[in-house]
Amino acid sequence: MPGLGVGVVEDDERLGEVVDAVLQVLRATNPEIARVREEHRLQEEMLLAVWPGAWPLYLRAEELKNAEFADLAVLIARWAFIAGADAARRPGGSP
Repeated sequence: MPGLGVGVVEDDERLGEVVDAVLQVLRATNPEIARVREEHRLQEEMLLAVWPGAWPLYLRAEELKNAEFADLAVLIARWAFIAGADAARRPGGSP
């Protein structure tokens, strides 16, 4: 898994790669994520069974949701890194 340092945190693309690597590990090891993904797949199937023409709309909604999640994940990772660095600089703080 890629490291997380100041150079990575300041670069959205590199930070996004780190976040993606972490998510890949979580997807492979966390049964809750697998359950949520399966429920999401079932929702998709139900929607398309009821409204077959919904595919383009569904894809656009997924695209927007995924972009929002990716941006949020990068912001949270950056915030956590900065908060940890700030705590480490304080007397008695820990990284």
